[in-house]
Amino acid sequence: YDENEESRGVVDSYKSQAKTILKSLSIRSPNRMKVESGKYSFYYLINNGVCYLTLFEKSFQQKNCFDFLEEIQKEFDLQYS
Repeated sequence: YDENEESRGVVDSYKSQAKTILKSLSIRSPNRMKVESGKYSFYYLINNGVCYLTLFEKSFQQKNCFDFLEEIQKEFDLQYS
């Protein structure tokens, strides 16, 4: 058992959590939300039927995390609208 296996297990755990979050979303879900997970937090933003999801360390300020997602959303809109 080495560090790479441990890292893969942690990454797989967060991937699984991300999938669970995405599967739980519906038309009634809030447009933005923070979901805490260990020493990290998932943030999501829903705009025009597209969900933008990211994972940050808990030490990041919430405003900066949502600002990041809004930037990604604007870039996506520019590219695909």
